[in-house]
This record gives sequence, C-alpha cells and structure tokens, in this order.
Amino acid sequence: MLDIEQMQVVILAGGRGTRLVEETHGLIPKPMVPVGDAPMIEQVAGIYYDQGVRNIIVAAGHLWDKFLTWNSGWPGAQVEIINTGEDAQTGGRLLRLLNMGCLQPGPFFLTYGDGMADVNLRALVDHHERMRDKYDALMTLTASRPPSRFGSLSIQGGMVSAFEEKPNIDKGWINAGFYIVERGLLDLIPGPGTRLEYDVLPVLALQNRLSVHLHPGYFQCVDTYRDLEAANEAARQSPPPWRRFRRVDDVA
Repeated sequence: MLDIEQMQVVILAGGRGTRLVEETHGLIPKPMVPVGDAPMIEQVAGIYYDQGVRNIIVAAGHLWDKFLTWNSGWPGAQVEIINTGEDAQTGGRLLRLLNMGCLQPGPFFLTYGDGMADVNLRALVDHHERMRDKYDALMTLTASRPPSRFGSLSIQGGMVSAFEEKPNIDKGWINAGFYIVERGLLDLIPGPGTRLEYDVLPVLALQNRLSVHLHPGYFQCVDTYRDLEAANEAARQSPPPWRRFRRVDDVA
C-alpha cells in the first residue's frame, strides 16, 4: 500500500469565492474565512495532517499572499503556499506546480480549500490501488450524497461510467472533491485554462480510468453563507466531524 506519510496533498485554493463575499469582503481568499476556531484552510489541511500527511501544498492564486499569515504550528508539517496564478483553472494550477518542480514523484492527494469530510484516507488509498491495478485508473475521486449543485456521478463496478458537472437535478452520488491523482493524469492538461471538472474528469470517465471511492459519512462544502453556518455548527462538536481521525499522539 502507498505510504500516506510519504504522499503530498495539494489543496486547490486559488478561486475568487464570489458567493461568500459577505465574509471575505474581497479582502481575503475564501479558504481563509474562519470555521470554528481556525481558518477553513487549516480545517481542510488538518484532515490530512491528522492521518499522517506532512507535505502540504496550497495552490493559491487570488489574494495568494494572504495565506502567508496562516501558521498551523503543527509539528513536522511542511506547508508551502504557491502562487499558481490569478486566473488559472484547477487543472492549470496543477500544471503550474508540475512545471515549478513542486510535485514529488508518484501519486498525490488532491482536494479543494472549501470542503471538509471525515474521509478515511487509508481506505481511499486502498481502493485507489486496487482500481489502478485492475483498470489502470489515473484518478480516484471520493463520492458523497449532498445537494445536486456538485458534479453528479454514474457508478458501475467500482468505476465512474459518466461524470456531469453541476447537473440540474439530484442524481444520488456527487463528487466530494477528495482525490488521489496519478502523475500520468498531468499529461492530459494542455494549459492553464484546463478545468479538471469539465475538461479532464468526463474524459477519464468515458475511458474507464476514473475510479470512485464511496463515502457515506460527513461532507460539507462551504460555497455560500448558509454552508458556512452549517460548517460552524459542526465545528462546535469536539472534535469536529472532519477531525475525528486525529491521532492520540497529535493531541496537545
């Protein structure tokens, strides 16, 4: 099995977050909005740190320098804030990281800076390795069941058979945005305008190279003020649902 402690996580955090402007006021990027007692970016990164990931890359863009004020204080954590461009799309940000030499060899975790879930990373890795060996999958995504404003998945035999970004009606499982990415996927990104969700994932699904890990547990994406209220309500739990895999030796 892949060694989680040797893997990187890339957190996509370069968007403008216009639907949460009442909290950002155009002065901070959305992942720097507080959730509970910490910036949202810390809550997201903590999901990975809690389960052994120590190499964390924040692929920033809009107001990227505002992330420099964040310091998690986690022992052993290596956090890099990388400016991947003001207007680059999600695939383009990965391409920029590759060209800058920021990505280590081998598969890496990928997620967004505004989504939190109690994803079991070891189960995710195990599923990815099995689907990679069986189907030559280039990516595994995590599927959950919240509202239909996320990418909808058709699933067959442990693989994604169709991917539709933000459908008009609820079709069951949706893309929760917790991925494992093989380096070969980066060859499918031609430039900074490439969007993973529209330009790459649908193609992988048609090629039967997009694997899916079903996650029936907690998931919350913070896209609107209502979402933020829900996340803050969950953050009042001790620990928050997305931090429930925190290791005993990491608890202060």
